[in-house]
Amino acid sequence: MTQSRSITGAKRSWQVGERKRDAEGKALVGHAWGPIQPLTDRDLERSFACEDEWRLRYLELLVRRHNSSDLWERIRQGLSRLHHSMAIETGVIEGLYNTRQDMTETLLRVGFDNVAHVRPEGINVEPEHLVNVLVDHFETHGMVMGFHEDNRPFGKHTMRELHAKITTHQDTHLAIDSLCRHVDRF
Repeated sequence: MTQSRSITGAKRSWQVGERKRDAEGKALVGHAWGPIQPLTDRDLERSFACEDEWRLRYLELLVRRHNSSDLWERIRQGLSRLHHSMAIETGVIEGLYNTRQDMTETLLRVGFDNVAHVRPEGINVEPEHLVNVLVDHFETHGMVMGFHEDNRPFGKHTMRELHAKITTHQDTHLAIDSLCRHVDRF
């Protein structure tokens, strides 16, 4: 669906255009940066209880490490679930699909291997398309982690390789043309 609007309307809705000015006519800046200052008493009152909780959990893991043979398997499963979650979130953030909470939980539990687990009423795209895009995003995440582990630089060719992988099963993408209309590009 295309929607046209004037340049003035687009500038107004996107809140761009003229800068605010002070009494002397100088443009106001959003934030004035300054040198780093020592922490104030108010800053020091901040609670760091979460750090203590994480430290406690880390110590618990160290103790369990010696008492539990399946700890590393559970950690591996947790990391796999995190990577699958990132793949799902990538498509949601990009607006490629929307999933209901129960569908997201199912995908995290069973993975992306079987399209039979994907119910059409839990998503707004075809199940086969969703699984293909999720696999692309999951593999792209693995590529990024591999680049990091191999100390490979993130140059323009790396970015092109990632872009090609992440868009393998995307036929079109949404864009805004020079007349501020929303259009599908091939």
